[in-house]
Amino acid sequence: MVGATRAGTTYLHHLLASHPDVFMPWIKELHYFNHDGRYASDLSGYLPMFDGYHGEALIGEATPLYCEKGVYFDRDGRFRFFREETTMARIARHFPEAKIIISLRDPITRIPSIHKKNFYQGKISTRLSEEINREMSGGSDGMNYIFRNRYDVHLEDVYRHFSKERVHVMIFEDWIGDVQRGMSGVSEFLGIPSLDVWPDIPDKKNTVGEYKKDHRPFEGIDPIDWDQALKNKVLDELAPMRAYVETLLGRAMPWETQK
Repeated sequence: MVGATRAGTTYLHHLLASHPDVFMPWIKELHYFNHDGRYASDLSGYLPMFDGYHGEALIGEATPLYCEKGVYFDRDGRFRFFREETTMARIARHFPEAKIIISLRDPITRIPSIHKKNFYQGKISTRLSEEINREMSGGSDGMNYIFRNRYDVHLEDVYRHFSKERVHVMIFEDWIGDVQRGMSGVSEFLGIPSLDVWPDIPDKKNTVGEYKKDHRPFEGIDPIDWDQALKNKVLDELAPMRAYVETLLGRAMPWETQK
């Protein structure tokens, strides 16, 4: 599972890990192929992460940053952008027959979700409007939220390395409203029996509430300060992306439009 962040991947990881035919490491987000301090061509640091495998039909992992083209961590663990070699290229080099799952979320709700997480974890101290305006002015030293939501760019990189038959694209707003149907689609794609989603399985959808606890206090600053005018500018920037995804999936997206 290679993406996207803040699009229900923690919940999907939990559901897949509970399937008897699937082995998933207990730890989500291994960050092996997108971390220059961990990646090695012999996979010497990767294979031990799957200790505990007991012959399940499928083995997988979930690191939702993998799908973001050119996004990586350098050897010192610093978040970087625009590397020529992509994470998907590395994955395809070692596992060309892998099956890829991607969950996409409306950028207008995903962007503030990413920003809140980063803010409450103390990774940034800027307001969302500052990040957006800096990127739209040509700056590339921020969080690059618009680029990170160019699903067309990221999916093209995925398809450059994996055929469309090996890629399953989900829409967060659709499957989170009918998890059983969503998991049935995943199971069919993976070729395994469908998993019954029981009511007592905890909802692992990521929310900012998970991060406010035990992280930097709110400090009286509202990190989400964009207005409709700024949202409309972002929607303009992402219009080619939306058209691409709607053409790819053959239907309109249940995402916010300009007002």
